[in-house]
Amino acid sequence: MLRGLHKEIERLGYQLKDAKRQLYVPDDSPCDHSEMEAKIEQQQEHIRQLEQEVREKEQRASNVDKAAELVEKLKEQINIQADRIRQLTSELNERNQTVAHLTSQLRSYRLRDAMATAQQRRRASSTTNCSSPSPITSPSSPHRIFPPKGLVSASVTVSYPGSRSNAG
Repeated sequence: MLRGLHKEIERLGYQLKDAKRQLYVPDDSPCDHSEMEAKIEQQQEHIRQLEQEVREKEQRASNVDKAAELVEKLKEQINIQADRIRQLTSELNERNQTVAHLTSQLRSYRLRDAMATAQQRRRASSTTNCSSPSPITSPSSPHRIFPPKGLVSASVTVSYPGSRSNAG
């Protein structure tokens, strides 16, 4: 489009030069002075129109140049923003991967903890089921029948006077 405007400006410039040349080059045909003045006036009006068209075309070309520069600046800004978006997207993906990894680890740790807790409960329940069937299992209970595991039991012999002992 810009080339077309420049070509149009050149064409109008040539027409302007041609009109000025015709204005100053004497015509060989004999004519009347008033006709010559009318012709000159007509040529000058044509020159003014051509000059106005040239100014308009130059203004339009200038506007197109400015618009092209603006488009280039905007393209550059878009490219910069696209690069920033790519960078932020990459960072977001990395963080998402980190979150996914940490979430996986957390689930694994929770599963291990739950399994360990369940195993401890099973052991505790199997230990209480396999131990003495006494309803009271407290080692400090005064109604305890059997000593708790791991404690040493002691036996006591009581002798009364007049009774025989087996040792004697």
